[in-house]
Amino acid sequence: MSHIFIRHIVSNHGWPKELVTDRDKLFSSRFWQAFMNKLGVKHKMSTAYHARTDGQIERMNQVLEAYLRAYVNYEQDNWSELLPTAQMSYNSLKTETTKVTPFFANFGYEMSSRRGWDSESFVPRAHIRAERLTEMHQTLRDELTFVRDRMSRYYDCTRSTAPIFKRGDKVYLLRRNIKTKRPSDKLDYKKLGPFKVLEKVGTSNYRLELPKGMRQWPTFHSSLLEPAPKNARIDNKVETWNEGDEFMAEGIMDSKIEDEKSSTMSNGKVTDTKAIHGNHQNTCSTSRKRLKTGIARTLTDRSRQLLQRTRR
Repeated sequence: MSHIFIRHIVSNHGWPKELVTDRDKLFSSRFWQAFMNKLGVKHKMSTAYHARTDGQIERMNQVLEAYLRAYVNYEQDNWSELLPTAQMSYNSLKTETTKVTPFFANFGYEMSSRRGWDSESFVPRAHIRAERLTEMHQTLRDELTFVRDRMSRYYDCTRSTAPIFKRGDKVYLLRRNIKTKRPSDKLDYKKLGPFKVLEKVGTSNYRLELPKGMRQWPTFHSSLLEPAPKNARIDNKVETWNEGDEFMAEGIMDSKIEDEKSSTMSNGKVTDTKAIHGNHQNTCSTSRKRLKTGIARTLTDRSRQLLQRTRR
């Protein structure tokens, strides 16, 4: 990722002062954090499960997706070929905020337009190709302008005033994209908490005091928070699952032999007995050594049982 960043960003635009990314493991890794600190780049990560953290990026992505959706072929395998044309069309449109094109804001001059044809170097095939690109570029500019205006009107109409919380306030957290350890998701609570607000981060994000059982990033957007009564008790017993959680198996509960002749096990499932809630079982990863030892012990016990039955 660092090589791609230098090749496509730094080489064309120089070192940025700030960099806004999502919370992918590549950007949240220690290497990337140290890389940004060493270069003096202020790294900002978007709020989890809130696509509108950076409105400019979100709106641009919607416009580009609308363009690709309209011009991509049936197999959808030529989208990468359309990106340069989409980028050129988008960078030549004036934005409502700056009143200039992104190209002018970046380089200080407008993108050069197509010049007249040279009759001496006229080649029919090249002429058709160039005319097609010019026509597509103009069509894309019109389509992108329409989609951008439509997205802007829709976003402004559906956007409501964000609630304001202070330090120490109690709020409920909407359980969107958060999986608790309860067996049924449909019967689970729609809200978690209440939790205490520690501080305000940015313009509309808040850091909450979460219990130890919640392995979540403590910063959430205000759209996921609802005010709780002042006399509500803080909930410190919430436990959630986090992607990438691994558990050490206490033992193999069952095994299955696919091929009796070779006496091998193709698949082995282990269960964390400490994390069983009803019939909810979690497939866990464990070391190969312990898994093989458990399989051998299971096969040995079954062999002894079969031998005792034969002797009887």
